[in-house]
Amino acid sequence: MEKLPRGIRHNSKSGTFFIIRKNTDLEKYLNGRDDLFKNPNELQWLPWNNSLPINKDSCQGKTALIIGKGPSLDLITKEMIDPNMVVIACNEAINIVEMLDLPNQIFWACIDVVVPACTFDGDVLTSMFVKPKFEDTNQCYIHPNTSGLSLVGSFAASCAKLLGINNIVLTAFDGAFGGSVNVAASLNVHKKNRSNDSYRKHGAIIKTALVDTKWEHVSLVENQDVTFCDILQQSQDNLQSLYEQTDSQH
Repeated sequence: MEKLPRGIRHNSKSGTFFIIRKNTDLEKYLNGRDDLFKNPNELQWLPWNNSLPINKDSCQGKTALIIGKGPSLDLITKEMIDPNMVVIACNEAINIVEMLDLPNQIFWACIDVVVPACTFDGDVLTSMFVKPKFEDTNQCYIHPNTSGLSLVGSFAASCAKLLGINNIVLTAFDGAFGGSVNVAASLNVHKKNRSNDSYRKHGAIIKTALVDTKWEHVSLVENQDVTFCDILQQSQDNLQSLYEQTDSQH
């Protein structure tokens, strides 16, 4: 392997190399070196023309539905989801979302080094370290800065914002928002042994990523009679009603 230019570091876990800080000249050099793709064990440079926010125009002004792996995932139906919503399914949740046969624009958010088994061949939101794990059938969009986004829920929220989405509904993050910490039974995956406090901390991290957005988390375990497209408007109406009550008391 040829000697690499200064400013590049190696990630031994994923087999990729990365630039340690912004360097326009180095990026231009790497973007012009298609020959470096030939050996997957060598430099796997991911050109930034595939970085978010790609498709921003098609998502601008829409509402995103971000779906986790909690027990609410078992209760989601196609009828609950407005066809105009942008759906972002996290990790193994994509397998359940695929079975719903939705007409929506769907993204799969995955930043796990061990990529879950899946037949989904659509758009993937990921990091430059995980991208080489995906098949060529997937169109991968790379988040330009995943610092502080080690949890897929916060990562998905940040991706939604980069896509120009400021209205976000989350569901099936039950444990992170005070509900059951179980994994959806339909996924048939091993539950990681985490404490309730650990899940609550996850919720706090997700909330940090949701700053400057209008958002709501919905637990279908607690409320199955719901359509996601109405949630944000109901939340805003309740907030406005609270303001009006407060004003009348002064």
